[in-house]
Amino acid sequence: MDEYLIIRKVILIIKNENVFLEGNCYYSYLSGRMRSVLKIIILLAFTTTALAEKPAGEPTVGVVKEMAVERLPGLNVPRSAHVLVAPGGELTVIGGHSTGFVLTNTAEYYKDGRWHSIETLYPHDFGACALPPSGDVIVAGGCEESFGVGRSFGVERYDPVMHNFTSLPILDRKRARFTMASQADSTFLVSGNWYDPDGIARYTPSSGTGVTQPVTQGRSLSFILQTEPDNAYIFSVQGNQDEYWSPMIVEQLHGDPFVVPIMEEWRPKPMENGNIMERYFIGDKALGGYAWLIPAIRDDGQAGILKLVDGSFSLLDTVEPIPMKDSAGHSIQWDALHVDRETESAYLVSAPHPSGKILVCKIGYGEALRGGKASLTLWSADVWAEGQAPIFMPSVLLPGGRIALVGGCVDDNYHPLADALILHTEPLLKKRTASWWWIVAAILLLAGSLGIVLNQRKKRSKRISADERLDDIEPNNAQVDLMVRIRNLMEEQEFFKKTDLKVEDIAEELGTNVAYVRQCIGIAYGGTFKNFVNEYRIRYVQKQLKDNPEAKITALALDAGFSSTATFYRNFTAFTGLSPAAWLKQS
Repeated sequence: MDEYLIIRKVILIIKNENVFLEGNCYYSYLSGRMRSVLKIIILLAFTTTALAEKPAGEPTVGVVKEMAVERLPGLNVPRSAHVLVAPGGELTVIGGHSTGFVLTNTAEYYKDGRWHSIETLYPHDFGACALPPSGDVIVAGGCEESFGVGRSFGVERYDPVMHNFTSLPILDRKRARFTMASQADSTFLVSGNWYDPDGIARYTPSSGTGVTQPVTQGRSLSFILQTEPDNAYIFSVQGNQDEYWSPMIVEQLHGDPFVVPIMEEWRPKPMENGNIMERYFIGDKALGGYAWLIPAIRDDGQAGILKLVDGSFSLLDTVEPIPMKDSAGHSIQWDALHVDRETESAYLVSAPHPSGKILVCKIGYGEALRGGKASLTLWSADVWAEGQAPIFMPSVLLPGGRIALVGGCVDDNYHPLADALILHTEPLLKKRTASWWWIVAAILLLAGSLGIVLNQRKKRSKRISADERLDDIEPNNAQVDLMVRIRNLMEEQEFFKKTDLKVEDIAEELGTNVAYVRQCIGIAYGGTFKNFVNEYRIRYVQKQLKDNPEAKITALALDAGFSSTATFYRNFTAFTGLSPAAWLKQS
């Protein structure tokens, strides 16, 4: 099976290399025989490399992989029942309560190796959080007094670029342990409450609460899952006075309430730190696709994942049941679920175990959505000494399969934590040293063949570097004309603003073919089409910020064509070497 996967990998690499070669300006000057030789050399090089750097493999759940644990400096304020998020990959904690079960009107973000404190308007102890596409963070409600007493109205927006909070209109009613979920129309649905009446409300940041409707069952920590542009399912197994509903009724914005038989067997399990709905979303709202994964637990304690696709609930099919015991026989209590849409993976994170361990189960859900079964990979880490593990630590998924745990409880709500750590689940590569000489030979052959290619090309014409201008080329060069037309599309018509812009779109607009466009950009720009487009997008954002420094960076990024704020932040940093905030200060 391992060899089969390696062959598939090599085939994929060679396909990609063929695309590169066919569009490369050097390659077209080679003879047919030299082209064949070059492809064979590349195949040899990548085959031996794939064999030598074979991943350690995705183990079955019977094999537990060890996670590396990175310990961060402690928070400035110990806290629990707070919101834990990572906008743009930057760890941020908001509100909650501190030592003695006393509210804290502070937030902290982790940057440059330390935690930076900010004042918040409200404490949001057991409050709600939503992550709209803008990249901002909306936090709302929570307990009004220390010791978990009362409810509150307050709503505020956190700007992760400027690191500040601004007040928004209040909620329809005082709420705690409820849910706030962003919708496709830039509004938010609100449902749930704690020891006070519940109701479903639509919240608009500009004007506050609009339409409200009563509920069939009062809930806390509700699930609010959009199923259509104008509809959503609202449900929770947990009542607003901590009771459990059976049967559990699913409300709709438009339509009659109903009961889902499978959720009588598999009860949905909410997360405590804000129950953030965006962490469960696996669809694509831009394309009208609404799909979700929901953590669940059966009466016998077995964990499972429910999926909601096209308005229908079912159990996610896995290669084997989600493990409920580790290799030492300790029971596992799965505490949170985080979804990574880019890799079609979900991560279950366990509660800390008295033995000092914490576990993560990676679920490759993509195959299960296409008729197969989701793969499972289990990681474990010894984090604490036996008997010293906390009872709860909220978690958040960071890029690269890293999971951060920050704050939480030691024994109860009176003894919160300041601890912060990151679990690393990236699989390591295992070397096969017996094949090292094949790699060296392949690299030498490849280097020699590329030298021949470069020499032939040098005799025929000079390649333009990334820093040279097209104006310096002879006017009759057809590539100059094509590049001028490409740049016109970008600069005059702002084609880069199309979120899903592809090289095929440029070729079709200019009446040419994809290979010519790729070749032209490769010669004149010295980089890939994707980087070429993203550079225009970044320069657009930079210009807008210079003209209007108060503009929302996240809104500008989406207007520039980036598919998400996370993509924008990653590319901006790679292009400038600075975060947007740092660049703005230097400008």
